Amino acid sequence: MKKLVFVLGLVAVFALVSVASAATLEEQIAALQAQLAALQGGTAVTASSIPTITKTLTVGSKGDEVTALQQYLIDEGLLAIDAPTGYFGALTKAAVVEWQKANDVSPASGLFGPISRAALEALAEATPVVVGTLPAGCTSAVGFSTTTGVACNTASALPAGCTSAVGFSPTTGVSCASGTAGPTGITTPGVEGSLTVTANPTPGAGLTIRSGDAQVPVLGLKLEAQTSDIAVQRVKVDLGTSSIFYNKLFKTIYLMDGSTVVAQSALNSSTVVKDGTNYFVTLTGFNSIVSKGGTKVLTLALDAQNTIDSSYNGVSTYGLLVPIDGVRGVDGAGLTETGPASSVPAARRTVVLQGSALIDSATLKISTNSGNPQAQSVIASDGTGNNEKDGVTFLVFNAAAAKDAITITDLVASISKTGAGAATATTAYLMDGSNTVGSATVDTTDGSILFSDINYTIPANTTKVLTLKADIRSANPTVAVLTSSTTGAAITAENSDGTPIVPTGTAVGEAMSITSAGTGISLVSKTLASDNSQANPTTGVSTTTYTATFVVDVTAAGSNLQLGKQASTSPIFASSTTYFKIYSGDTATAIVPSVSNIAFTSNVSGTTVTVGDGNTERVTVTVTFNGRATDGTLQTTTGSAYSVGMEGLRFIPEGVGALTVSNFMAGNSAWRTNAVTQISQD
Repeated sequence: MKKLVFVLGLVAVFALVSVASAATLEEQIAALQAQLAALQGGTAVTASSIPTITKTLTVGSKGDEVTALQQYLIDEGLLAIDAPTGYFGALTKAAVVEWQKANDVSPASGLFGPISRAALEALAEATPVVVGTLPAGCTSAVGFSTTTGVACNTASALPAGCTSAVGFSPTTGVSCASGTAGPTGITTPGVEGSLTVTANPTPGAGLTIRSGDAQVPVLGLKLEAQTSDIAVQRVKVDLGTSSIFYNKLFKTIYLMDGSTVVAQSALNSSTVVKDGTNYFVTLTGFNSIVSKGGTKVLTLALDAQNTIDSSYNGVSTYGLLVPIDGVRGVDGAGLTETGPASSVPAARRTVVLQGSALIDSATLKISTNSGNPQAQSVIASDGTGNNEKDGVTFLVFNAAAAKDAITITDLVASISKTGAGAATATTAYLMDGSNTVGSATVDTTDGSILFSDINYTIPANTTKVLTLKADIRSANPTVAVLTSSTTGAAITAENSDGTPIVPTGTAVGEAMSITSAGTGISLVSKTLASDNSQANPTTGVSTTTYTATFVVDVTAAGSNLQLGKQASTSPIFASSTTYFKIYSGDTATAIVPSVSNIAFTSNVSGTTVTVGDGNTERVTVTVTFNGRATDGTLQTTTGSAYSVGMEGLRFIPEGVGALTVSNFMAGNSAWRTNAVTQISQD
């Protein structure tokens, strides 16, 4: 028997040597080796399947992927060899050319590269997985009836695992085995479904697309699956009647699932097809599952050309439309489902074109930062003359760049002066955190400051927080008030391509009272709470009781200070509008608050607290008032929302003996609490 097999093998060898001369010698030898192996060991008949190819294959390529590709081409009837050889030769190249032509792969060069792989993947995703076996005696699925279960020969058995022939494909050999048939991700095998496609409300029509814009959402597709999961695998898009769409306006189209790109295509003469009067592009190579009874939104997005002629500015006639049956999917039974239906109105979702690039609409806005220092008393008692202080913070502001990176080349700020004091700002610094962006001299005439050639860049859609500081010189005991500001109009800036822009906005600092000696006062915190549990003893009408709490730091500079406690005849705060005012909106009312408690950090006896030169005492003061008078009426007719402002405090400098009132914060909203509304009027 072994001799007989050997003889048959030799006969086969000599017969196969006459294979057409188009095959290379190496390919012929490999084919002979495969044929001998088949004669000696036998082969099992299996249904054909679409291989997964991950590499570029061409003449001379070898390996398992070449073998898989050859088997696929053999099954398709395109490669005339008996078994795969694993070597990519002339015959394989010719078969690939025929396959490329049949599947609209251009160019049909015989090189199995990225374009061919994408086309093969699209076929694979559109073809359900083969999981069962063919009926006994069948060498292919062709001829097997899906309705009667009659096999392609005298045998009549169904594929393994099938209870009926429904769902078994007579062309692909797809099994009806439960839970495994159908496209990847389908959880409803064997079940027919339906697909509904409508335009999603977002993105809306009329969006502006500029030169260089990327992945701008244009048209949303709302997909609904009924009775079965639907694997959506193709979207055909109508681009309109003009080739200008892809020649001059847009270069790439995307299909997005949220922020994930599930398919994309360049827009050019190779990918766009004209059908009748309209141009179309088809997106394939994806498998997006819409769950049974559920919905999914896929969005079509566009990349604009880097340059769009200004003649198209404001044009709003170009857009996207998905034609009838432009969306195609497969249900659990392997049947094709499409949408939108002819009964669903189709409207083109258009955009507004803008030839100028996004960077041409870039902006820079200046505003006061929430961390801007509050109005305060500053003691400049440093240096050999005890009249200096370096690095005083005058202004904290935001610089917000939108749509593009913005570079500030020059920035003008100012520190203006009022009051009779001699203190002046000499050198100013523009800071980004601890980094110095620029420094400049403060003009002695008008307080202007020019930070030139700083070339400070703010990334697109980013807000930077900048700080203006200055050195103080020549302070004396008389108060000098310094106030800082900057405006967008005083800033020179440009976008990333060097085009000048016009910044906007204003940032203004609070008043700083500068002396060489006296009291440094700064606000630590301020709060206002309310409680309507108190009833008026005369009328029985409930009223809101407001309680304001202020915490301030008092620093002695140049001499010791005496601060009166609550029991003192001259407390630091008294129940008078000299020290606190009640505001309704921005209007000061006639309501006189009551100072209910004053607490000091120092726990000392007596009626006064002495603050040593250079030391700081923290003082907490509580102020109360009622929202209604004794007759139950509101305390003010201008409204029932109240806030409390600290207006001043008093102290006694050592050696002077006379009370001194500091009221630089009077009327300043930075020293005012939040507003609270009267709770009850019953």
